[in-house]
Amino acid sequence: MSEIVHEVKSNPWKLGVIYADPDDPRLVVPHRIGLGWTLNMAQPKAWLIVAGILGFWLLRRKR
Repeated sequence: MSEIVHEVKSNPWKLGVIYADPDDPRLVVPHRIGLGWTLNMAQPKAWLIVAGILGFWLLRRKR
């Protein structure tokens, strides 16, 4: 007799607004509700983008 196994995948939306799914290769994903896009924070490139934006903002703020 064969056994059926169902895999339950965890919800990739953290706090309802942050998307983090390491199995999803997309860097940019559509918002869960409404229009717009968000970064897949499980991708290292997303953290580089966030660091770049914060670094640019901090450099512009000091002037």
